[in-house]
Amino acid sequence: MDLIRSAGHRPSSRLWLSICTAWMALSAHSAHAADAGTEEFFRRSSSCVAALKADVAPLIARYKAGATQTRPDILKLTELGFTFAGTAYLRGLRNPQADTLMQDAEKAQKAQGTEQLKALSQACQSEGQALYRKANFIERALVKNKAQSRVEHLLGPEDKR
Repeated sequence: MDLIRSAGHRPSSRLWLSICTAWMALSAHSAHAADAGTEEFFRRSSSCVAALKADVAPLIARYKAGATQTRPDILKLTELGFTFAGTAYLRGLRNPQADTLMQDAEKAQKAQGTEQLKALSQACQSEGQALYRKANFIERALVKNKAQSRVEHLLGPEDKR
């Protein structure tokens, strides 16, 4: 214990790291079994991440123009995007395939009409919420942390006044 403290680490940080490492190792075991259903999930996840990313863009513009009340919506959509990305990762999706699928999804969505994109976004939000509800505590914490970090990168830290 003194060795840990002398290294500047708190025991709780070390425990958190151990839990995350164990979770990732256990999850990696199931990630190797990619089948046709998994490949379809990868395509759907990429499509949903692209749709959610497109939904966030105008909200960011509104936020930067002074509509700070959009921040919770930005965070929620970002969390849903990371839920899809994390689930796909756990099922075995890696780069360069992930980047290729994302580029394909963004390209396909440019050719879709407004109503199609709106329907896709609504379906993806519903599916993302279902995936999030199925996630365990650690997975949810990782998604929230990653989304919060991304939103802070995009918008800056939240003013807590």
